[in-house]
Amino acid sequence: METSSIRDIAPNRDVGIGSFLTGDLTLKQSLYQMTGWACFALVALRIGVGWHFLSEGVDKLRNGKPFTAPFFGAAKGPFAHLFLDRIWDRDGRVRLNRDQTKQAWTGYRDKATSTYGFDEGQVKRANQVVTSYLDEADEILADPKEEVHTYLKGLDRHAANARDAKREEVSSLAGQTKMIEDDLKKNRGMWLGRLDKLWEGVEKDIHGIATPQQRLRGRVAMGRPGLPPMDATLLDRIIPYSHIAIGACLILGLFTRTAAWAAVAFLLSVVASQPPWLAGTVPTYYQVVEMLAVIVLATAGAGQHAGLDFILRAMRYGCCPPKTISQTPS
Repeated sequence: METSSIRDIAPNRDVGIGSFLTGDLTLKQSLYQMTGWACFALVALRIGVGWHFLSEGVDKLRNGKPFTAPFFGAAKGPFAHLFLDRIWDRDGRVRLNRDQTKQAWTGYRDKATSTYGFDEGQVKRANQVVTSYLDEADEILADPKEEVHTYLKGLDRHAANARDAKREEVSSLAGQTKMIEDDLKKNRGMWLGRLDKLWEGVEKDIHGIATPQQRLRGRVAMGRPGLPPMDATLLDRIIPYSHIAIGACLILGLFTRTAAWAAVAFLLSVVASQPPWLAGTVPTYYQVVEMLAVIVLATAGAGQHAGLDFILRAMRYGCCPPKTISQTPS
């Protein structure tokens, strides 16, 4: 009876698509060996893509401006609703409704009063904050009252058109629907930007009433009526750090496959929001090319070359060497 290690017999085994996708198709399991220049190119590709993700994450943190909502708001195609639904109050129905706005602000005031333990003077100041901001909201919407009413009716008409699949089959009707959508976006942009500052101001000013000792109980965040799970605001906080983590792992060659597949998932979501085969979409060719490059990194074991994955693998084999497989010669 002869024994040979799995490394010795691996080149002779059949390799399925499952092995390819999971990354089990390593250099020693392939019938072909990579040249030194090929290894260098793979490492350069890994570091280049990693640097791109790292720099994008750092830039987003430094900028501090919302980026997810504007991007999701431009989504098109069959997957558009998956992105549009992540935007809170995308059409502005809540912020343009005084009753819902008042309910949200007074609810936040009561929650802050209870959590922070406001005294009588603080409660009075919190009431003044809500009243003052409601007056400002009324002033913003006083002049365009009729325009707001027309805008809300336009939303209902646009929703009815969107439910009519036959309109999309006629180019003229589809173009009309797009014109209505563009007009709605233009109109609401004039009001919602100013109203957003009021929502932020209410939260900031009521939180500012609390004393440093009261703030030790934890910051009270204002709820948003109908806020979706994993909304655009939350993604604004998560994505920069995920980009930095992906970039750092690719540069170091650490957990390369996991980082690469995470990058693929992100790039795929970008392409899905702007399908290249639809007219009028933002070009995503760069993202497609980078996604294909990252797939190469994920399936080629790029971290095994000038990366920390090589060290981790060597430590694993040193601690838990692969079992030998018995073979009976024919």
